[in-house]
Amino acid sequence: MKDFKTLNLWPYKFKKWSIPLIIIGIAFLTAYQKGIKPEWGNIKVFAVASTYLENRFLQIVQTNLMDEIGFVCLMSGIGLLILTQEINEKLVFNEYRLRAFIIALKITLGIWLVSYLVLFGYIIFPVSMLMFLIFLVVYYASFRYLKSELYFKN
Repeated sequence: MKDFKTLNLWPYKFKKWSIPLIIIGIAFLTAYQKGIKPEWGNIKVFAVASTYLENRFLQIVQTNLMDEIGFVCLMSGIGLLILTQEINEKLVFNEYRLRAFIIALKITLGIWLVSYLVLFGYIIFPVSMLMFLIFLVVYYASFRYLKSELYFKN
C-alpha cells in the first residue's frame, strides 16, 4: 500500500452525516414495524418483483415507502461511518481496517453457521439478510477497538 488514499475512502467531512442518517433510518424502520404508514408514503412504483399476496413481476405496484426510506438512510449512514477517513487518518489504520474485516467476517460466518444449524424453514432468510448488518456493526466496533488500542499504548 502506498498510502491511505489508495483505499479510496471518502473525506472525513462526510462522516458528520452518518449518525443523523442512522437515526433517521432507525426511526423510519421502527415506525414501519409498529404499523405507522403515513399516507404520503403510499405511491405506485415499478417493481421487478413483488411477492406479497400474489407474485407479480415487472409491474407497477402500490407500496408505502417507510421501510425503503428507513433502510436507505440506515445503510447510507453506516456506509458513511465506515467508508470515510478518520479525522487524524494514519497509514496504520489500513492494517486495522483489514484486521477488523477479518474479525467481522469470522464472527458473522460463525453466527450464520450456528443460525443455520438451529433455525429451520423460512426464518433463515431474514436471519441471513440480517447478517450483512451484523457484519457491518462488528466491523465498525472492531475497527474502533483496534484504533483505541493505538491510543492506549501511547
